Amino acid sequence: VRSRDELGDLAETFNEMAARVEQSSQAQKLAAVGQLAAGLAHEIHNPLNVVSGFADYLLEKTSADDPRRPALEDISRETARCQRLVSQLLDFARPKKPTREPTDLDALIAETAGLIQSQVHAQGIDLRIVPGADVPRVELDRDQIKQVLLNLLLNACQALPRGGAIVVETRRAAASVEVAVSDTGPGIADHDAEKLFTPFFSSKDGGTGLGLALSLVLARSHGGGLRAHNAPGGGAVFTLTLPLRAEPDA
Repeated sequence: VRSRDELGDLAETFNEMAARVEQSSQAQKLAAVGQLAAGLAHEIHNPLNVVSGFADYLLEKTSADDPRRPALEDISRETARCQRLVSQLLDFARPKKPTREPTDLDALIAETAGLIQSQVHAQGIDLRIVPGADVPRVELDRDQIKQVLLNLLLNACQALPRGGAIVVETRRAAASVEVAVSDTGPGIADHDAEKLFTPFFSSKDGGTGLGLALSLVLARSHGGGLRAHNAPGGGAVFTLTLPLRAEPDA
């Protein structure tokens, strides 16, 4: 109804109510799926540990020239990949409440970047960290935000298999701090842009599709956000936003 009279107002109210009901129903469905996924992940976790433990034990007892060793290495590697997926699934379905403490964000970025130095050197990537001016300490959960930063850095590395540059820059906004991770890769394809943060969506071979989805959940649990766009000169930019002070209802 497009009229501007009482009937139009009533129709608009009904439309708003319908939208809220639909959103609530969708949230309940997602919660149910999350509960089921968490339960399955928990049950799968223990047998995976058994398989992984035996595979590693047999690898220690198998010589390098043993014809069975490649199969054992495949078992160990693929089991480890399944364990990472299960761990991410549990974190996504049941995110922990952040335990915040005042943190030097630039120092945390440098610490996280140190974890991928071997990969950066192997791929010939130039990784630069640009600390922001007058960026104060931020109240955050170190482990959770470190995981977000690591996911963003690993994504940037995956976009640069033949080398390139990654720049991590912090800057202060009005009541928040932003961390921008940019790369000189091919950028975000138009058909992928709307699905980037969707669980289980991945444009990379072997990706779990949970890294960015989990990163968004962790950012929002801090009262912040995570967005992505293509830079004017090429490449992708992921921007993490964190409030300077903890929000009680985040």
